[in-house]
Amino acid sequence: MNNFKKVGLSALAGSLAMMSAHAGDFTVTGGAELTYTSKSTQVTGNPLGLSQNIKFTGTGEVNGIAYTVYSDTAGQDFGSDSAYVKFDFGDMGTLAFEQGADSSGIGSLANNTPTAYEEADHQSGALGDGLDRAGDTGVIAYNNTISDFGVSIEFNPAPGGTGYSQAGASGGNNSAGSNINYALKYSIGSVALAMGQSMTEKAGSTPDDDEFTVSANYTMGAVEVGAQRSSIEMGASTAADYEVTAYAIAFNVNDQLSVSYGISDNTKDNPSVADVTEENQGIMAAYSMGSAAFRISMNSTDNVNGVAGTDREVTEVSLNLSF
Repeated sequence: MNNFKKVGLSALAGSLAMMSAHAGDFTVTGGAELTYTSKSTQVTGNPLGLSQNIKFTGTGEVNGIAYTVYSDTAGQDFGSDSAYVKFDFGDMGTLAFEQGADSSGIGSLANNTPTAYEEADHQSGALGDGLDRAGDTGVIAYNNTISDFGVSIEFNPAPGGTGYSQAGASGGNNSAGSNINYALKYSIGSVALAMGQSMTEKAGSTPDDDEFTVSANYTMGAVEVGAQRSSIEMGASTAADYEVTAYAIAFNVNDQLSVSYGISDNTKDNPSVADVTEENQGIMAAYSMGSAAFRISMNSTDNVNGVAGTDREVTEVSLNLSF
């Protein structure tokens, strides 16, 4: 992605009396995506869509500790999409406060199979991968790599919160409880292995939730194949649990063109009625030309949202321009 603007802040350091850090760089990047979407269940509506996102990244240093301040906007109104403040301690790893970044812990393993564009349930499915149900809003994250072994730990003091909290204010839900989750990654030759677990401890007698996932991806030249298995246990006897299995294969035809095929099954273990499996499959292709990318996805889903007999087919054509 090309930088739109990169401004050295050293000239401003003298005017920032409260700033005791070494000033660094400020970068603005972003892009726009134009799509055409055709849905088998869509009777009316405009199939054309346009979204844009602008990313702001600032870096600096405090007493030898590098830091990064990041904020992303998305959609049509440039509302906040995600943000984080990250401190880099070198070999000791990084420590961050994240708002919706979804880049740490078990959330970093969501849909961890190869794809040229999107996942097998893109726009057609409803149940998704099921991971990180506690949310990634207002979390503390630690990341490090030790001897090629990746460790990512995330702590959420208020699971279920959806609103961002400004400095000096509290936000999220009002119920007590907490969540801790992690992701472990390790590569052996051409095989990339990963596992993750999430444990949500709820207040009082409310049953706790638990998530677990494992994945393996194998690369052989231009071909990559992968598989993932996840289990989501909601704790409460009246809530449905989920079992998710996904397989995918991707092929880089050349430096510009890649294609992939993926399937995923999300079984909704209903507590009082028969279990139903949402079955997804998708074919993807992407062609890049410098800062432009042309993508297409063709997805189909049976038993959408775990409702037997509810099927959907979606075709999406996307043109993404980045700067």
